[in-house]
Amino acid sequence: MKPHSRIALAGPPFSGKTAVGKRLARMLELDLVDLDREIEADAGRPIPEVFSDLGERGFRKLEAAALDRALRREGVVIALGGGALLDPDCRRRVLRTCTLFTLWASEEEILSRSGEGGRPLAPTPQALSRLLRERHRHYLSLRNRVDTTGRTPEEVCAEIVRMLGPD
Repeated sequence: MKPHSRIALAGPPFSGKTAVGKRLARMLELDLVDLDREIEADAGRPIPEVFSDLGERGFRKLEAAALDRALRREGVVIALGGGALLDPDCRRRVLRTCTLFTLWASEEEILSRSGEGGRPLAPTPQALSRLLRERHRHYLSLRNRVDTTGRTPEEVCAEIVRMLGPD
């Protein structure tokens, strides 16, 4: 496996994983695997419907299967779902096989982003705030934290490339 052949982006919802992932993949000439889009393709319906129809347990099964497929590929940037690394087995596999970066933003920034662009079924500010509090320690425990607050995806990508160092 060549250096940086699998980069994973973790972090809370609306921290910038997809936007940064797209640009980072393009910069590094890697493919992007957006785990949420993979799950939607597998299920044939949007994430909120998957949760509604299958519950969190069913969603997490689809997520683990999509992650398995992504981890078999090389030359990818994987934009993980906000809770993908809550499962100890998924976390262990990602840490073993990927260079992981954890995107973070202030709660105010995340709440602001959640209302942008007409995102379907964005969580209420109260629900998102609760989720951030519940997962705070989890996100703090992950590697290579990059703050995206007030920064463009290009600025975040430049920091990640600096952190990756030379190939």
